[in-house]
Amino acid sequence: MYHSHWQDNCVPRKNNQKEVMKGKRMHRSIGVGYSMPSNLLRFNKFTLIELLIVIAIIAILAALLLPALNRARGKAQSASCISNLKDSMMHMLLYADEHNGHMPVMYHPYASTINYTWVDALIEGGIFKDPPPKSIMCPATPTQETPTRRARSTAFNYLECYGAFTVTTLLDKVEVKVVGEPNCRFYHLPSIKKPSEFMFFSDSYQSATKTQWGAVYPTSTSTYLPHAKHVNNINTVYAAGAAKSLTSQDWTQGYFKMRQEFDDYAGASLRVYYYDSRLLPQSILCRR
Repeated sequence: MYHSHWQDNCVPRKNNQKEVMKGKRMHRSIGVGYSMPSNLLRFNKFTLIELLIVIAIIAILAALLLPALNRARGKAQSASCISNLKDSMMHMLLYADEHNGHMPVMYHPYASTINYTWVDALIEGGIFKDPPPKSIMCPATPTQETPTRRARSTAFNYLECYGAFTVTTLLDKVEVKVVGEPNCRFYHLPSIKKPSEFMFFSDSYQSATKTQWGAVYPTSTSTYLPHAKHVNNINTVYAAGAAKSLTSQDWTQGYFKMRQEFDDYAGASLRVYYYDSRLLPQSILCRR
């Protein structure tokens, strides 16, 4: 029987039919026009040992990366804190410019038994609005995210802010008492001989409230101490407006030098107290 070329190409032979059927048994379709051997579709399960190895590798990588991430976060917070200190000092200098060089430290305008801070004075002086900006606090401080006013009767009371130096003997040398406000404590900017070396605000901590506090008084009996919270550095701004991140030793030496400049401390040594980054009280002995 005659078969045309067209018929030979279109009608498969028996052998070809067997190969096609064999292919159908050996292959499973995975899409239109595609097939994959069935033995490749059999996925092997993870064994317990392999799973534990993967978990161990992830744990090792996390242990290596987390300290670096924490250090980077700490540096970012320290830089933000430095910026906040500069901003606070800039507003303080604006207040001084409008009040004959007076810069409030402790503010008692209504009653001697109530403590107010420099923030309250700047609010009443029209420099800050109420509530004040977040820049009055360190971003790493264990306190509220926004400035919070405490209970009050006749005045503001923002106590959780950067600490201003309130050493009584130091204030006696550069303080100017304002007539009509006998309980106020002010530094007089023109009386400060070296504003670039006069530490005005620092990171602070109050042990009783466990918050940042508006005063710094680095003595053995004080609970208002500077706080070395930034990798054991104390961020500080000077009366001239420059801010630095100081080691506890450098901060103590600067404080000692500042006191000696005003003859507030005639001795040859001075022990300065501060809180470290773990909130534990520490002290450093400074000598001439």
